[in-house]
Amino acid sequence: MMCLQDPLQRFLPRPYVFSVGPESVRIESNDLELALAIRTACLTGKFDHITEWTLLRDRKADGRDDAVTLVEETSLRTLLIGHGSLMVFDRETRRLFAYVSPMLDLELLTTALIPLAIAP
Repeated sequence: MMCLQDPLQRFLPRPYVFSVGPESVRIESNDLELALAIRTACLTGKFDHITEWTLLRDRKADGRDDAVTLVEETSLRTLLIGHGSLMVFDRETRRLFAYVSPMLDLELLTTALIPLAIAP
C-alpha cells in the first residue's frame, strides 16, 4: 500500500466552521482559537472584503522571523510572514487562504497582516 504525502495539508480536517453576517461569510479552520479570532473580527465588520476564509494552523511551522514579504499578481495578493506563515487573498473570488504559524500573534494577524493582504 502506497502512503500519499500531503505537504500542503490540503486534506487536513477543518472541523471549526462558522457562518457570519448577512452575506454568509464562511470561516473554516483546524484551530478553534484562530477561527474564533477571525469570527470576532468579521462580526465587527472589519473584513467585509472577504466572503470565504480557510485558515490552517501549521503546528510544525517555524515562525521566528518577523519579516513580511508582499507579492502581487493581478488579482492575487500574497503575504509571506517569516518562515512559517503564508496568506493569499484572491480579490476576484474574495477568498483568503492562510497557513498560520503557532508563534504568530493573533492580534497582529487581525489588526495588521490581514488588512495588508486585503488592501485595495
